[in-house]
Amino acid sequence: MKYITQTILIITFSLTFLCEGQTDAVDSINDLIEQADLDTTKVNHLIGLSVEFRNEGDLGKSKEIAEDALSLSRDIKYRSGEAQALKQIGMAEFYQGKYSAVLETWTEAHEVFGEINDLDGMSNMANNIGAIFYSAGNQAKALEYYLESLSIAEKQENPVRIATSLANIGGVYAQMKNYEKH
Repeated sequence: MKYITQTILIITFSLTFLCEGQTDAVDSINDLIEQADLDTTKVNHLIGLSVEFRNEGDLGKSKEIAEDALSLSRDIKYRSGEAQALKQIGMAEFYQGKYSAVLETWTEAHEVFGEINDLDGMSNMANNIGAIFYSAGNQAKALEYYLESLSIAEKQENPVRIATSLANIGGVYAQMKNYEKH
């Protein structure tokens, strides 16, 4: 019984410090946002804050802040911020299980990344969109996006994205029982 009580106390104190650290990060980013002008720096801080809230599990707040970043990005015509904000809105929607909404949001992010020639963003969004189609059972559409992600990753010589894309492509072929491609 003594060990159970000690274990519970250790876990409680650990969680307290973990949560306190996360709150410190949120507070620090909020301070930066308050000090920032209405420019790209503020957008980037808002996106960072959105990520922090998502990591803490507050998906509603994460999405709200990403929407603020999106609005400001559009106001100041900061296309990279617009794409990143759309990506973060989609992440919140994904974790909320709103798959049709996330598909629309990530498709828009994918388009913006393409318009600004952000290859890493395009590859990432193509992979994410492929995952949505894969989860919905649409292997053909998933494969289309995974192959796009792979093509971009190969142009960039990005080994992590190449590996991720190949693993996902292999998963599709396995699901389709197409072992010759697998």
